[in-house]
Amino acid sequence: MKAAGAVAAKKTGRRQPSAAKPVHAAPRLAALQEQFQLALMQGDTGVLEHILEAHKEDRAVLLGVYQHAYAGRLCDILRSDYPVLTDWAGADAINEHGRAYVNAAPSRHANARWFGQRFPEFLAANAGPALAELAALERALNDMFDAAEQPSLQLSDLAQVAPEDWPRVVFSPHAVTRRLTFASNAAVAWRAHNADAALPAAAELDEPEQLIVYRSDLTPRFRPMDYAEAMLWDEMVKGMPFGALCEMLAAQTGNDDAALHAASTLKGWIDEGLLAAPEE
Repeated sequence: MKAAGAVAAKKTGRRQPSAAKPVHAAPRLAALQEQFQLALMQGDTGVLEHILEAHKEDRAVLLGVYQHAYAGRLCDILRSDYPVLTDWAGADAINEHGRAYVNAAPSRHANARWFGQRFPEFLAANAGPALAELAALERALNDMFDAAEQPSLQLSDLAQVAPEDWPRVVFSPHAVTRRLTFASNAAVAWRAHNADAALPAAAELDEPEQLIVYRSDLTPRFRPMDYAEAMLWDEMVKGMPFGALCEMLAAQTGNDDAALHAASTLKGWIDEGLLAAPEE
């Protein structure tokens, strides 16, 4: 009995174990990667609970290192995509605009090629026309490499058009063409950079400069258009038939040889490969 009592007393005096703390299962790798991506791209701090403290820095500082580096790598991409713009504006200015762009337009593609696609539009809203227009020119030239392959219109394609049908013929721009209109000297800056000459200060032009960007023999190019050619091109892109183009040119210029002028311009476009072949 004593022994039993001693055992009973021993059991009674033992401290009862506290309730076990709940154990949170670690997130799956895919979920953890998604949380980390949200932290980098959107500033979401939910991933902090899964980051271990360091003996010198807390977890928020450690995460901030990755966030800063992520934005820095994206700014590297922008400077690589827009080298002339970087030289004209300065690397510090592009980094400043780039970090603001990262926040406003986070990368949505696995391929970094498309990250800076909207940078010209961002600069137009936040940095003025000169930087935005130079960025638009560099973007258009870069896009020439990715433009879809498409047969070009040939003079032989027009041999089958009967004279009475010419007024109704509609032409289409080739996939490797872009039209730009600049209010600044951005194109002048690009030409100076390409010639290894001193870059001019940004300035507003007295008259807008009309440009056509295209690809010739796998090489991206651009050239200016005078007012009449730019007007013809823009109306042609809208689907205006050749006869109406001639009438519009005659009304705008007062040129009695408007049809001949339009035909000469059309031939120049065909020679440069600026027009698409008709679909079969």
